Parts: sequence; C-alpha cells; structure tokens
Amino acid sequence: MNALFLSSYGKSDTRTSAFIRSLRRIAHVVCVTKKVSENTEALDEANDLVFGKTGILDLMQFVRLSLSTAKKLDRIDVLFVDNRLATIPAFLIRKLYAPKMILQDARELYLTHETKHFAGKVGCIFEQAAMKKADIVFCANKYRAKIMQEQIKIQSPIYVFENVFTLSYDQSFDKDAAEKEFGDLFKLDRFTLLSSSGCALIRTTDKFVRAMKKFNGKAELLLVGKNSSADEQCIRQIIRDEQISNVRIVGPVDKSVLKWMIKKCDAGIAIYGKSDMNNMYCASGKIYEFLTENKPIIASGNPPLQDLCDQTQVGFASDCYEDAIEEMINNYGKYTDNVASYMETFDIAERENRLVEYLQTVLNDR
Repeated sequence: MNALFLSSYGKSDTRTSAFIRSLRRIAHVVCVTKKVSENTEALDEANDLVFGKTGILDLMQFVRLSLSTAKKLDRIDVLFVDNRLATIPAFLIRKLYAPKMILQDARELYLTHETKHFAGKVGCIFEQAAMKKADIVFCANKYRAKIMQEQIKIQSPIYVFENVFTLSYDQSFDKDAAEKEFGDLFKLDRFTLLSSSGCALIRTTDKFVRAMKKFNGKAELLLVGKNSSADEQCIRQIIRDEQISNVRIVGPVDKSVLKWMIKKCDAGIAIYGKSDMNNMYCASGKIYEFLTENKPIIASGNPPLQDLCDQTQVGFASDCYEDAIEEMINNYGKYTDNVASYMETFDIAERENRLVEYLQTVLNDR
C-alpha cells in the first residue's frame, strides 16, 4: 500500500511525526515535508523529500516537489494532507492522479469569517473545500469536531487526535551549562510558575503578568519562548509601569533546556484568549509538557482546559488569574498528587495504537 504524505511542517513537529509513524506501521509512506534544520535530511528515510525555500518560493517548491513525487509513484492508495498549505498541491494531485483515499488533518480551527487578512481567507477556502472532499478529517479535540460539523458542514467522518507534546533531552544537552545560564532563576525561595508561550498577548499574557503583582515576594513568573518585538515591548512596559518585580522574560530556549526548566519550576501556565474559535476551543499540547514532568497547571477558562481541570484536578482553570495563582499556591500538594495519579493512567503510546487500529480498519474496508 502506497501513501503520500504532504506537509509544510518539518518532521520534527510532534503532531506531524505522530501521523507519519502511525501511517508507516501499515503502509509504504513517501513524505514531502519542510526542511527545518541542517539535520533534517539526515533524519529522513531515503525515499523522503524536503523543501526549504521561504515565502512564495517555499510554496512553489512545495507544489513542484509534491507533484513530481506523486508522478513517480505507481499508484497512490492514501494521500495524507497534513495542513492547509498542503491542500494546494493535494488539490492538483487529486485531479491528476486520483488517490484512492484522502486523509486530511485540520490541526487548527480557522474560520473564514474570523480571518482578517486576504491570504488567510483564501487559505480557509482551500482548506474547507478540501475537507469536504476528504474521506477522513482529523482534528485536535471534540469541541472543534462539533464546530466543523455544524459550521463548515463536514460530512466525512471526523477522528479526534489530540495534541500531546512531550519533551526529551538531546544527546548534546549540557546540564552544567543550563545551570550556569539559568540556575539563578530558581534559587529564590519563591513559588515558580513557567509559561512556554513567551510574551504572547493573544494568550492573555499581559493579564497574567498584571495578576503577578499581588504575589511580589511570594511567586515568580518565567516567560519562556520566542516573542514578537511588539508583544515583548508591551509586557516590558507593563512591568515598568506597574512596578512588577517578579516576572522574568527569558526568551527562547531549545527543547532540552525547556525540559530542564520545567523540572525545576513548581507549576506550568496554559492560557489562551477567546477572540476566535481557534483560541476559544484551544487544543493545547503544552499542558502535557508540564504534566509529563509531574507539574500541575494553571489554565485559562477556555472550555477544553476548564473541562480537563474539572475532570482530572491536575490543575486549576479560571479567567481570574489572581484566584488561580492563589489556589495553586495554597493547595499545591493536592494538585501534584492528582497529576501523579492522572499520569499513571495516561498512555501516550496507546494514543497512536488507537490511531493505527482505526486507519487499518478504514483502509481494509476500502
């Protein structure tokens, strides 16, 4: 069985790699993916291809490489469309080479009427048209699946494949170097919170930073991650204007250092805005970066996060961040115990096993 996998993400992307691994257990898979580093090609199998231009050249190379790869295959039993940019070459491949089955992942929930810029609206039109032609559509949580059925009118089966991000140490990770550069952040006798979303204003980080003022001398907030200059400038202005002394802007770190930092913090932050459906019904894999390190979370009151916290008690969700911080500090032992109990029953491998079984059943029926 031949499968062609198209993605404008690199194979190091957690969600993308999970789909590739699962599909490779039941089919011969050829991938066309984005080159994200000089090591990408070394990680690829011999029959996989990568593209690495930028901007419009990126898209042109992606389309050309996808079409030439499809042409070389004797047949395409499965065409996997990993994201909305991949719908462009997928549309042409569907017309020219008639794949027997099309699978499409809608990792985000972009709706045309909520998208403000022209290119984004065009992307939504392509993605939604492609989803209506797909045999199976994947999405990241049950809330999004319902919206896709009701608002986009998807008639095909929708399989919920949740985002689960876990961190691991690279072989090159230098613990002593990490300690030397960042160790002082953890030497204060204070409750340490960590957000891996940096200064992102769309995730209401400004509101959380203001809430930290109440806990000066009691708690510290570390903002880890890549920032836009505008977002970082705004957060720095808030810190100056309101004389907040317990927020640290760390900036981007590699995944090994992030794992090390999470191990040393007390709790993680998973917060989102509610300006559109994609954020309102967030599908945060970041929570598992914390839970797999046995750290509880403070979350915003978005339905998926609220439900997780209410059902498992692995953290506390509220749109009043001062109350959430207070609750986590005062009942920290309860939440760490709940995380330990929850993770004893959480099987990451089983998630992919269920996906493989589902794909095997569907493909056999064809």
